[in-house]
Amino acid sequence: MTAMQIRLTVLGPRSGHTATATAQLPRACDVLVTAPAGTALAAVSGGLAAVMAAAEAGSSAAAAPSGSVVLYAGSERLDPQRGAGGEPPLGDGAGLSLSGP
Repeated sequence: MTAMQIRLTVLGPRSGHTATATAQLPRACDVLVTAPAGTALAAVSGGLAAVMAAAEAGSSAAAAPSGSVVLYAGSERLDPQRGAGGEPPLGDGAGLSLSGP
């Protein structure tokens, strides 16, 4: 099977209520995913969430979150078993968000 590389921008959940509007914006991380073509989203979603957790914590490594990871492409909730990297909406340059559209 051929390997694929896709660049994704992952947005974390919005911050809690704060005094400044910019502090409420989701944090973004650009990620390069390298996996066999057709890899299910479920196989990489934990890693995407771990990268986002590390960015939020200001470190280079973080444990993958426990439980299932919910990802959205725009307002569409992605099915982790059916979504495959490289296929719409998970193409190169896609933006995904954790926990909400």
